[in-house]
Amino acid sequence: MNKKLRFFGLWILIASLLVINTRATTFTVGATGQYLTTIQGANDSSWVMDGDTVLLMDAIHTEDSIILSKDLVIMGLPERSVLQADPDSGMATNRVMSIAPDTKVELYNLIIQHGVDSTGGGILNEGELNMANCLVQKNVAINAEHPDGGGGIFNLFRLAVMNSDFTHNYTDGHGAGINNSSDEAVMVVDSCNFYDNVANVGGGGIGSPFDDSIMVVNSTFTNNVANGGKGGGLLIGGGNTEDLVYVANCTFTGNTSGVGGALTVYADSALLDNLVISGNTSVSGAGAGISIVGGDIMITNCTVINNTAGNKGGGISVSYRSHTYIHNTTISDNHTDGEGGGILTRGNLALDFVTLTNNTSEGVGGGLAYVQPETTPDHGIYIKNSVIADNFDGTMTHPNIFDDSCRVFSGGYNLIDNLGNYEFRNNTMGDIFGDTAKTTTANGGATKLNEIIDPMLGELEGDWHMYRVPQIGSLLLDAASLTNVLGEPVNRDQIGNSRPVNQGCDIGAVERQLINVDATVSDVSPSGFTVALSPPVDGLDDSNFMLDNGGNVTAATTLDGGMTYSVTTDELAEGVTYTLDIAEEWYAFTVGGDDIYIEPVIEPAGLANTTVNKLAVYPNPANGTMYINIPGDYSQGTAAVSILDISGRLVKMYDVSLSGQLILDISDIVSGIYSIKISLVNMVYSGRLIIM
Repeated sequence: MNKKLRFFGLWILIASLLVINTRATTFTVGATGQYLTTIQGANDSSWVMDGDTVLLMDAIHTEDSIILSKDLVIMGLPERSVLQADPDSGMATNRVMSIAPDTKVELYNLIIQHGVDSTGGGILNEGELNMANCLVQKNVAINAEHPDGGGGIFNLFRLAVMNSDFTHNYTDGHGAGINNSSDEAVMVVDSCNFYDNVANVGGGGIGSPFDDSIMVVNSTFTNNVANGGKGGGLLIGGGNTEDLVYVANCTFTGNTSGVGGALTVYADSALLDNLVISGNTSVSGAGAGISIVGGDIMITNCTVINNTAGNKGGGISVSYRSHTYIHNTTISDNHTDGEGGGILTRGNLALDFVTLTNNTSEGVGGGLAYVQPETTPDHGIYIKNSVIADNFDGTMTHPNIFDDSCRVFSGGYNLIDNLGNYEFRNNTMGDIFGDTAKTTTANGGATKLNEIIDPMLGELEGDWHMYRVPQIGSLLLDAASLTNVLGEPVNRDQIGNSRPVNQGCDIGAVERQLINVDATVSDVSPSGFTVALSPPVDGLDDSNFMLDNGGNVTAATTLDGGMTYSVTTDELAEGVTYTLDIAEEWYAFTVGGDDIYIEPVIEPAGLANTTVNKLAVYPNPANGTMYINIPGDYSQGTAAVSILDISGRLVKMYDVSLSGQLILDISDIVSGIYSIKISLVNMVYSGRLIIM
């Protein structure tokens, strides 16, 4: 079945899980003064029917071993009611509640705590359980046999959790927060937080060790631990041909495990999208950020930084059983005591628009290490549109790539700053690489430099996602293909910005965007003007400043690092409005401030001083008719009235007899800004007129 259709089917199932029950006869439960004193009593009462609501009125309610066999909504107080198995977390001997098979239960506004059992210390779910606005804490699943556990919740069928927190739960099995554990189990987690949970086997936050379909979105995993096991934050295992996994818009920080510090994935189909994976640790195994055990895995639009592996694969490790595709992802500043500071792979791996930089390894392959598996020697790595640079290995031989069997193939348009002792035989069109050892031949269309190349990447930046932007002048700019490894056009980068911006895409995860600059014009004169830029842009000259209507810029200089420019022009014509355009690659200028317009000054021969303040022209703006009041000194004789457009072209001329007030018909002149000139015997009026 098409994988996209299968994920769509999972969404449909999820929608059915998240339906909130609106049927309700409400029964109150509390220690005193309520309809019933226990939740079990409400479930067992003949008055309470399927679909009814049980409202827990106690702020703290102690009750254990609850078995729910009716379809109920159980709701705490708005500020959350505590539902606990025992007042003392160390004294509890039973779980809080169980959901029976073929039963649908909804829980709201509850704090589930202090439950103990071998499967599901807080809740055992064998039916359909929907939860929202709950806190599940300090529950324990001990003496758990594989694959049991579930300190907070043990799910065997259908589970949907929204806007809830899981903390300080413990199991000596799988899934301290939640264990999703059966071939039929389906789980949806949305907008939840998992922190400070501990599992001894796997899945400090969530453990899903069977062949289950799960979706985890908009959630955080922080400081969870899988002691010696897999998946400090999240464990997804099984690898069945029918299970589907979707993890998106999540943060994994400070989680610890033996393998897969943040998450471990073994699934037939998994999409990991828009994740931030930072500061996680795999103590003894591989993949401090992500450990891919098997399956067809897509990793897109992710940040994998500052993770540390005690064995191999500081950022990501890929098993020989996996086909993994990584796209629009930054893998940076990870470390391993072994091989593959950024990535260690034994399986099939494709990198597409990936930034793999500043990773370190004590062994070979500071950026990427491919170690050929004995069982599948035909596996390999395909790289396109990616930058591998500024990585370091402790052997000082393979800083960026280690490949023990020549299985790294290029799809073109990659930049590798330094091959070290690695022979990049399979380079191709658009590849740029530094080869100080001079052992690699550049194939057709590739560029080889016998030096270490500076990729000119910026420092890590970003508010949530972290990434490195190519700086102006970098060889990465406009140097990638317009298509991905599948030959499909690309239009977005790791953080959702448009791609491409200029003629071509940029190599790496992030596309450099145009910098928006506000330009303010002031101090306009016939010989030039001043332009202030915010933010400053240094290095501009007269070629960057352009005027329309025949204006010519002859010089542009700055003395303050590009904050202001003094722009010199050929003499600007009077009565003409000029528009300024500023152009420079990687900048988008918005020009405002003063108009570039020189008022006409007309002095007839023999007239030393022109009087301009004795005429009244109105209305201004005008529409259809314009009036000019002529002072008594000029109320006889004739006058010439000229109307010119902004380019100085004569639009209309009137020859009029003076009689105190002139009335002019302007109805045939289109709307716009015009200059008006009135010539009298010994006086000229010149100014602006707006016609609406």
